[in-house]
Amino acid sequence: KVPHCKTTVTFVQSVFHSLEEHIISPELLVGINLGNIFQMYAKYTVSLTEAQRHLLKDGEHKILLRICKLNKVEQQKESYPYELRVLINGFPIAIPGYSAELCKYPEYQFVATPIDITSKLGSTSSDDNLEIKWCRGSSDFVMTVDLVKITSMDVLVEKLKACIWEEDKTKAFIHEKLDYASANEVVAVTTDTLTVSLHCPLGKMRMSLPVRGSKCTHLQCFDGLLYLQMNSRRESWKCPVCDNVVPFETLVVDKFIQNILGSAESAETSSISFSKDGSWVPCISKPTDISQLEYLSTPQKCDGNVEGSNSEVIDLTLSPTPSTASTATISSPIPSPLSDTNDIVIII
Repeated sequence: KVPHCKTTVTFVQSVFHSLEEHIISPELLVGINLGNIFQMYAKYTVSLTEAQRHLLKDGEHKILLRICKLNKVEQQKESYPYELRVLINGFPIAIPGYSAELCKYPEYQFVATPIDITSKLGSTSSDDNLEIKWCRGSSDFVMTVDLVKITSMDVLVEKLKACIWEEDKTKAFIHEKLDYASANEVVAVTTDTLTVSLHCPLGKMRMSLPVRGSKCTHLQCFDGLLYLQMNSRRESWKCPVCDNVVPFETLVVDKFIQNILGSAESAETSSISFSKDGSWVPCISKPTDISQLEYLSTPQKCDGNVEGSNSEVIDLTLSPTPSTASTATISSPIPSPLSDTNDIVIII
């Protein structure tokens, strides 16, 4: 008989659901061998009360299987053992985006998420059988089965809309960036404007709720609604502009950009140009190639040796040590989203 070893490991809580109660409290994932020393198997009984089964009928509650590595020091994110397979009452549970066959390869990339087992649970008062199969490795794992309440997207959007980055802060941000450009410019041409896209780098479409991380050092925003939808499927919380971790609680809505998006003057343009005083004008140019703007607004991805540009790229990312700012000259042409000529392109 497999022992049940309870543990004090805690899981990182998601903004998309809240813990109501543990159906199976966190315990070590301990199994028996299946044919060889590497294949492991564990079986659990999921016992729900009538009240809990009734909650599952409202569509707002789910039963989630959560698995993480054993670490009692800090809260743990989801992590799966090799070749994980989950069955409820003998029926396999599909784990979206996960392949037990491919996970053994180092190049396989996957973000583990809580596993929803609700649909395979029986509707009667009888207990359900949970089976977990995996390949033993060097790490120990912890499992838990939780009853959670789903947080609706509408609730999250309303919370996000309350986190405002005021217009004055954005204007000061623009002024600071352009001052930094002037003080550190190494080319002869004066840089006096900043250009940003009104299209989201995630969906390549016009933003409806422009957000960024409160600690992001770029002016470029992305669409908050699309960012939430993408993370609801798989929580990575990576900024699509700078690639830094930007969790939900650090998101802010840029009120200045939001007002611009709602103005008639910006309706026919995909990008705008800011002056030092915060005034702006639509960019009169070819239709914006958002993939180029995304590239240009991500300084760490620019190695100064990209084929196809006759533009000079100035990194305006704010830094406590301005003397270390880098300027990269790119020598061969790519079509600039800003104009048909050789321009000064500012990384924002």
